[in-house]
Amino acid sequence: MIKFIKQTKEKSKAEENIIINKDILIEAIEDLLNDKVSYMEEKEIGSKEVSDKWNRLMDKLKSEKTNELLNMDSVLTEMTKMNSLRDIIKSTKTQTEHLHDLLNNSRELAASSEEIANISQNVAKNTRDISLKTEVSVEKMEKSMEFMISYFEETKKINKEMNEVKEKTESINQIIEILKGITNQTNLLALNAAIEAARAGENGKGFAIVAGEVKKLAENTKVSLEQVKADINDLNKAIDNSSNKIENSVGHLDTGKNIINEALSKIHEISDSIVEIDETINQVAANVEEQSAITENLTEGVEQISKEADFIKDKSVILGENVNDTSKHLHSFRGELLNKREFIDDKTMIEIYKTDHLVWRWRIYNMFLGYDKLDAEKIADYKDCRLGKWYYGIECGKFKDLKEFKVIEEQHIKLHETARQAILAFNAGDVEKADMYLENINVHSEKLFKLLDTLKKVI
Repeated sequence: MIKFIKQTKEKSKAEENIIINKDILIEAIEDLLNDKVSYMEEKEIGSKEVSDKWNRLMDKLKSEKTNELLNMDSVLTEMTKMNSLRDIIKSTKTQTEHLHDLLNNSRELAASSEEIANISQNVAKNTRDISLKTEVSVEKMEKSMEFMISYFEETKKINKEMNEVKEKTESINQIIEILKGITNQTNLLALNAAIEAARAGENGKGFAIVAGEVKKLAENTKVSLEQVKADINDLNKAIDNSSNKIENSVGHLDTGKNIINEALSKIHEISDSIVEIDETINQVAANVEEQSAITENLTEGVEQISKEADFIKDKSVILGENVNDTSKHLHSFRGELLNKREFIDDKTMIEIYKTDHLVWRWRIYNMFLGYDKLDAEKIADYKDCRLGKWYYGIECGKFKDLKEFKVIEEQHIKLHETARQAILAFNAGDVEKADMYLENINVHSEKLFKLLDTLKKVI
């Protein structure tokens, strides 16, 4: 025992000796240094004032520690509600992928536009060449047409002249017939002269010789005229044949002339169309070249946006990692505070249990983002979590008969099993199913938290 002396404010009172239990005080201080709550009773310490002050100090420390823990729990709870991080990261990743696709498409479009521009220029050049060649061809066709028309006219003229020749041969035939008549008469006269010479005897011999020569000449002339007539007939036949052929040819040539005129007209139309096409293609080539320049600028813009999207995506991932790391550090520090269980009452611990399960859900959420790794079977062990250890431990024996306490077990098991299924589905690559289980975790968590809140009201 040690003696402490206390002076009162009243001078008239004598000094009062107060005996304090040293061992109790040292033990209480040791507990305090070890973060244990140790209350004193007046009879133990030997002073009501000291015990009251000490117990008020313990209440204050306990309240501060509890508030510190609850504040940390509140921050951690808010962090576990940051579900939008995954949506942001997924959205930025999706947008970045779309921008990369757009960039690739823009590059392909730029290459295609450049290729189209080159093709358009080549087509324009070829069209100009065709237009020039068409003009030359039209000129040649026109000259050929002029030659054909001239040839048609010359052929018609020849046919006309041959018909005139035929008409003249008919006149010759008429003259031949007259000459033939003359030769026949001459031959008849020669015959009569020969007869008369024969009657004259010796005196008529000279005349007979002349008559014979005349007869001979008349016969020879007749033969010649027959030959000439035959030749003229052959000539007429030849002229008729040639004339018929020329007339047929002229008919065909007239038809050909019409066809050529139509062809020439069509060629003129084609030439005009080619000129229009040439002008259009030149305009298209100019537009394509302009479009190519615009596409190139667009590609550069998309490439810049794509780089910015990559930057945002990387920063989003880093932000998610930092938030996850911060939550882990906060959870770790929280765990250290929770080791000092003496400062925390059962109602506060119920809030702790709720936050514990929010943290587990948060860790699964971050696992989906690639920031954490979890063991499905360990998550499924509902007796190993802080709530399970308390529920099946000796600390809550006084609550085991409460119906509000009993109904917690089934919902708690469902929550852990759903968490296990979410991890298994994600590890199997079934993200859609994993997301479904993650939503179910929210449902089971809300139900469990309502049951815990009900229990909190009755303890």
